[in-house]
Amino acid sequence: MLSGIPATSLWALRAKAEEHSKPQGLFKDALAAKWYHQAQPLFTPEVQEQYSRTLQKAIAVRTHILDRLVIRHFQSHPNGSLLELGCGFSTRFARLNLNQGHWYDLDLPELIELRGSLGFPAAPLHWHIAHSVFEYEWLDYLGQEKPEEMLILAEGLLMYFPLNQVRELLGHLQNHFKGAHLAFDVMGQLNLKAAQRAAIELDSPIFWGAKNMQSICSELGLTQAGDLSLSTQMRQEPAYHKGLSLLGRSLLNWSWLSRQLGGTVLAQL
Repeated sequence: MLSGIPATSLWALRAKAEEHSKPQGLFKDALAAKWYHQAQPLFTPEVQEQYSRTLQKAIAVRTHILDRLVIRHFQSHPNGSLLELGCGFSTRFARLNLNQGHWYDLDLPELIELRGSLGFPAAPLHWHIAHSVFEYEWLDYLGQEKPEEMLILAEGLLMYFPLNQVRELLGHLQNHFKGAHLAFDVMGQLNLKAAQRAAIELDSPIFWGAKNMQSICSELGLTQAGDLSLSTQMRQEPAYHKGLSLLGRSLLNWSWLSRQLGGTVLAQL
């Protein structure tokens, strides 16, 4: 059984599988649906109890926002690279099926082993790295990659570690991949306490959030490189409005409120 931070990756797996089953979902993900069926024994009562329709929608939208970012990245850098830190049960390589660049999925050995047991299709452009994010030997595996053509995703990851540990990780990334782009999640003040209550049930406390998404980059020594906030993305992608009431759409289109809720940040190392 998975526990602690690795167990939170099961939420994302279920959310993607459920989005796949929707007639007009944001994306199709047959591999996530298959894995979700196979991984049922891993879904303990604690994991199930903290899951909700709101969480499913949030994860699906975040997944789609990052998918669009990855597609744009490889359009600009056909021979570039993508690194997913704490990849969990990510199925992005199979879902997008771009067949270009170099893809690296990194997570703890137990999760990489689980991915293998579920049956991930082998591909020459795709590598799995079985390491803790904070065991920095893995950086040597990517030494041949050009930082200016690299995109790093830390999807649902950094908030589970103290800020001093996050800053240490970012320092190593900057030393090795200066100029690369990094997308990561920030928990906003309006939903931080609720998220902390859910996470603590899985022994995976959330250590920090941000009052203002615009300032978090400077606080972490990063340069903001784009706007992936929900309010901005909703204006660009009407599909994100599905299932929301008129009031809900109006509120989420309010930039101030969107920043208070948190979301995904795009930065340059």
